[in-house]
Amino acid sequence: MRRRAGIVLALLLVLTGCTPAEPAGPAAEPAAEPVYMALTFDDGPSPSNTPRLLEGLSRRGVRATFFLVGSRIEGREDLVRRIRQEGHQIGNHSFGHGDLTDLSAAQALADLDKCSRALEQVLGPGSYWLRPPYGFISQEELRALGTPAICWSVDTEDWKSRNVNSILDIVLRQAGDGDILLLHDCYPTSVTAALEIVDRLQPRGVQFVTVEELFAVNGHGAPPLDHGQRGNLRLARCEQAAHPPLTHSGTAQVFDGIDAGLRQQTRQDILRQHGAIQGFAAGKSG
Repeated sequence: MRRRAGIVLALLLVLTGCTPAEPAGPAAEPAAEPVYMALTFDDGPSPSNTPRLLEGLSRRGVRATFFLVGSRIEGREDLVRRIRQEGHQIGNHSFGHGDLTDLSAAQALADLDKCSRALEQVLGPGSYWLRPPYGFISQEELRALGTPAICWSVDTEDWKSRNVNSILDIVLRQAGDGDILLLHDCYPTSVTAALEIVDRLQPRGVQFVTVEELFAVNGHGAPPLDHGQRGNLRLARCEQAAHPPLTHSGTAQVFDGIDAGLRQQTRQDILRQHGAIQGFAAGKSG
């Protein structure tokens, strides 16, 4: 099954015209079975950090997924085009980076559509997969989307620590085959850590692919709109506001069994800790 999944990814690369580059660093004994992970970056594009990240990924032959904030696209169109031209997947991280569940469904969908239109103006029509800010989205919004909503299975907490060693420690302890890693290219420490992650894991046989490729290599194609763990993909579901996507040992934990009051308190704690203290203008992430 894994061999067949590898063939799927190879065909995908041929059809898209992408060919993997030689990995950076010393050669290492390849793993018996390939291990696939997806690096994902939120809150960009950042004119001060994203170019350095792109250069480093290109040298290492790595493709990643960038979930862009629509309000940050104007004036950075060339950078957005560069992300696409270098083989990376681009997704929708909303236009205003607010908690969508604080809005009505109509307002939330309008915000997401505004981001999609901003992307289409630069890149043309396409399927821009969604990562809702903080991972919060209502079931009504999810059903109305018409595009997959992707969260993460390993939160590096780069937004909190701003520390390269701390980010590396979380990834090296938690990440495994099929994981989606959450980082933010608005922080220079996250860029440094991301490239170090590649340098540490590529020699161990880890292949870094886009989120879309991660599904393809496991033979699943595009995920359904409301998906959970399947096959070798360890994906955190994008939950309703009462079910924030938390991680434990790289696997999504959904708090279905606790009372609504505690779930709401958990959500409030995440919003407060996950950037709401300083606000998005000061670097709020998610």
